[in-house]
Amino acid sequence: MATHSASTPLLTNFELDDAEDYNHRPPRPTPTDRRTFLLLIFACFVSVLSILLNFLHFSAASAPRGQSPLKLVYPNPYIGLDSAVLPSGLPPAKPILNWPLLIAQVNRSDPHTVYLQNPKWDSSFGMIYDEQREFEVSTDVSTILQFRTLDFGMTRCVLTLEIPSAANADANDLPRKNVLIAPQSVMLTVNTLATDASLPPETLSWATASRLHRIKRLTSFGIASLAAREGVVLQSAPFVCAERSLLTVEVTLDGKDGQVKFTQDHKLPRLGFYLMQHPAES
Repeated sequence: MATHSASTPLLTNFELDDAEDYNHRPPRPTPTDRRTFLLLIFACFVSVLSILLNFLHFSAASAPRGQSPLKLVYPNPYIGLDSAVLPSGLPPAKPILNWPLLIAQVNRSDPHTVYLQNPKWDSSFGMIYDEQREFEVSTDVSTILQFRTLDFGMTRCVLTLEIPSAANADANDLPRKNVLIAPQSVMLTVNTLATDASLPPETLSWATASRLHRIKRLTSFGIASLAAREGVVLQSAPFVCAERSLLTVEVTLDGKDGQVKFTQDHKLPRLGFYLMQHPAES
């Protein structure tokens, strides 16, 4: 009877386990894989940096730089007209009535308050912005007006205050305009202010207006309480107003007690301050 000798394993159990672990072990990264990974990291870094630089560039481009829009110089639309040859015998240009762009009150007893006027109401046609503005002068309150001169060659200006006659309005079936003048008579002083920029009404107060230097007294208007009944047109002496320039004036009360108050109205009969521009004297 044949006998079988005991078989001897070629590998021990520990060696078999090591062989299985080796077969399941992930492949080691090659130098090519490392370069690919580094290139990917570098590409991500460059992309983020490019986005950041573009964001900073467009943010800087959209931010306002240089002068404030309120200080921008208006372009000259009358280039060459000063040297144009005009036919002889032309009648003089008619005067231009120029209403103020800005009417705002400042209060000496409340120096940091802004009295912003923006009358408007909603209608079936949309939002309506009224041109009417309040004018008021009293012991502590003054009114600032700002005009921009219009047209070519109309550089002889006259500041005008017109108060319509209530009796004439009644006789001609026109609306009566309410004007408060107290006491019996008051004196208004008009001073020109030094500024070459439009005044922002959103920040205009006594504190900000006091930084503007008063150049000179332009005129004075004496008003009696009868003016509200009989009407009056008060005018300053003619003065030179450069083309496309700004004229800024402050109207104050000349005295310790008194008040003048009305609503500036462009419609006939006119009520308020305006600038009459006449052709320059040749």
